[in-house]
Amino acid sequence: NQTDLDNDGCRDLDEDLDDDQDLVDDDMDNCPTVYNPQQENWDNDNFGDICDLDDDGDYINDDIDDCAMNETGWLSNSQSDNDGDGCKDDSEDDDDDNDGMLDDVDQCPSGETGWTAGLSLDHDSDGCQNDGEDSDNDNDGILNEYDTCLNGELNWTRDGSSDQDNDGCRDATEDPNDDNDFYMDVEDDCPTVEGTAYLGGLRGCPDFDGDGWGDTADAFPQDESQWEDGDQDGFGDEPTGYNGDNCPLVAGNSTSDRLGCTDSDEDTYSDPDGSWTVIDGADALPYEPSQWIDDDEDGYGDDPFGFQGDLCPDYKGFSHADRMGCPDSDGDGYSDPGSFGGLSWGIEDGADNFPGVPSQWNDSDLDGYGDNWADVLWNDSRNKEWPGMWVKDAKKVDECPLNEGFAGPHQGCPEGMVGVDIPGEEDNQSIIQESNKGGGNTLLYAAGGIAALVVIGLVVAIVILMKKPEPKNRRLPLREETVEETSAEAPVEENSVEEGSKTVPSWENLPGGGEYLPVDEHGTNWYREANGINWYQSDDGSWTQFQ
Repeated sequence: NQTDLDNDGCRDLDEDLDDDQDLVDDDMDNCPTVYNPQQENWDNDNFGDICDLDDDGDYINDDIDDCAMNETGWLSNSQSDNDGDGCKDDSEDDDDDNDGMLDDVDQCPSGETGWTAGLSLDHDSDGCQNDGEDSDNDNDGILNEYDTCLNGELNWTRDGSSDQDNDGCRDATEDPNDDNDFYMDVEDDCPTVEGTAYLGGLRGCPDFDGDGWGDTADAFPQDESQWEDGDQDGFGDEPTGYNGDNCPLVAGNSTSDRLGCTDSDEDTYSDPDGSWTVIDGADALPYEPSQWIDDDEDGYGDDPFGFQGDLCPDYKGFSHADRMGCPDSDGDGYSDPGSFGGLSWGIEDGADNFPGVPSQWNDSDLDGYGDNWADVLWNDSRNKEWPGMWVKDAKKVDECPLNEGFAGPHQGCPEGMVGVDIPGEEDNQSIIQESNKGGGNTLLYAAGGIAALVVIGLVVAIVILMKKPEPKNRRLPLREETVEETSAEAPVEENSVEEGSKTVPSWENLPGGGEYLPVDEHGTNWYREANGINWYQSDDGSWTQFQ
């Protein structure tokens, strides 16, 4: 009866003070319409338990609250009651996520809800759902995203020996490719080490440079263009590869002209051989480490700072006494005076005073007679401080090498002076004078002597001025050739060409007044007369008129 719940005849609305007849007046009754004389109220709210839909006041109704009359004074939410079962997680719920796995063994105790743990949903039975919250389904230490066998074998320890490639698959039972290198273990020569090699008998082995050859079989493991080195000299046998060996069958260390060929002097240029000559770039001086180029092929290297550097690199020559590798017409070791490519070099620098006389090269007093001598008797009688040396068959010998003189009874001595063939005189170089005790005669003789010396000096100056100089660019004659010499006792008739003669024996016989022309591309010397007639020099030193 909606108007009289206790059927006592009193209308509940305005007559009955205790609608449920529980002896508690309605104004004091926590359930005025439900009989509850004990007034039980678990959460001490305004409603008695018998009429309270949430006895513990956790905001979870009793009909779905697994802990309907448990702790009070808290509210159920995602932080305090993960699974919303009405049981407070930290004190009264032993399965916070209600997955069927108690919290003390659950790896995800406050994990996802709404599922029940089992092998199909929880492969490793750790309380974490495979697809939603478990990052390692088989609990092998490899995260699912890197695990090739993410739902693989359980209860094994993964390490470098049990899982070589760290792919999450147990090598012994579930991994057919232990190193994960695209070669199955049954065909892999290095089954426990990842590799891409397929050549050299090392399939599936490491290949650092990616050339297909396994590193242990690759002579150049860091060079993809080379892999073999038959002669083991450090240069690969592949000719088109980096630093390809030009001599793959012979060990060598050359690097400049070609690679990997024999380099005897270790100057980086290879020794010449039948297939590679100096013209191709081989070492012109294969046993001299400081030289490798010799453009004029005279045996002296072009590097001026190297051993025996050629000071005339564009002119073939064999001089070696004053400078190396320059033209030496008479083959006595001293170079002919001249620039020969730009470097001015004269007698004062050490050039040959007598470029056509192989037995003479120095003329200390510049009188046209050389310092060397041929007479063995002079070896003892000659002044030891004088310049020169004994040379067999020496020509144009100066008896007075420190005093200018010309033809006379004593070759190369001034008038009135004798040289080494007068024994007993002090330093073998004395002026013979008429001795007279009278003072007047002495002065007279002295004045006459001075006048005579002046006259002689003028004559010498005229002769020197009239004498035509030797050409600067002369073709080098053969070493065994000698230039015809003129006796000191017989004066040379300069510039004498017989009428109608087309050939003269020496440059000294060319007509005067002309000029020497540059050497042509064949190495031939030319001379042009004042009237325009040209002469060319032959190998024997003679000159012929060009027709």
